[in-house]
Amino acid sequence: MLAYLCWVPGRASVPMAVAGYVAGALATPAFTVAYRFRRRAAAQNPAFLPRTAVERWILLILPVGILGGIVNSWLIATWLAKL
Repeated sequence: MLAYLCWVPGRASVPMAVAGYVAGALATPAFTVAYRFRRRAAAQNPAFLPRTAVERWILLILPVGILGGIVNSWLIATWLAKL
């Protein structure tokens, strides 16, 4: 979401782009990996019931977050190139 706000004229800022990069390119994959490790550990229990809706959301959120991180890294790189 921060990547798209950076495209709005007058709202583009480097701290917002850095926050978007951290959220998209770093935090999203980290939370996804942590969730998958917890799910794998929970799957060892015989009473485990998989939540397919959560798995689908994870598969949707991960590429969107990474794409947002890529857009924000491009914004940061263009800002650094102007210096």
